[in-house]
Amino acid sequence: MKGSQISYLWRDPDAARSFSTGVSLHSHTNRSKETLDFVVKIISSDGFWGHLFQWLEEIHAKQSVLKLDYKHAYWTPAAYASLGFDLERRQIESKLQRPALVSITDHDNIEAPQLLRTVASARHIPVSVEWTTPFGGDQSFHLGIHNLPSAQGAQWCGHSRSSPRTHPTHDSLNC
Repeated sequence: MKGSQISYLWRDPDAARSFSTGVSLHSHTNRSKETLDFVVKIISSDGFWGHLFQWLEEIHAKQSVLKLDYKHAYWTPAAYASLGFDLERRQIESKLQRPALVSITDHDNIEAPQLLRTVASARHIPVSVEWTTPFGGDQSFHLGIHNLPSAQGAQWCGHSRSSPRTHPTHDSLNC
């Protein structure tokens, strides 16, 4: 965008001076599940790490009857909803010296923002989600959807369930 610039707080301590609020638009809690298949694709494309990974998979295949299935394996951040919210809020307030607006965007799940709305310090949090949708063959695209209407958030997620998908966590959406 013409006239836009990127500022870095570590280079310019006054970078946030002209802003009235600090915003966090991408944050995950323990309600989020991200599949590990993308890690395998990245590692496999690297010469050394790809060979090492393949060798370890071969060892696993010889020693175990369980097949590794990265599309159904996932990692979950350790942060509870309140901890994730407080961490983001405190970071903005202490480093930027500005009021914080935190939007929790767990993968395919709006439980955290809904839970946080019962806590006085987070009552204003928007209902948001990082929605995983198919894109091309075996690719997926992550869309940050922010500020869903509170009363219709779960209904909206229900509509996303009825759309075509390949992402495994869609079958267990907790929106």
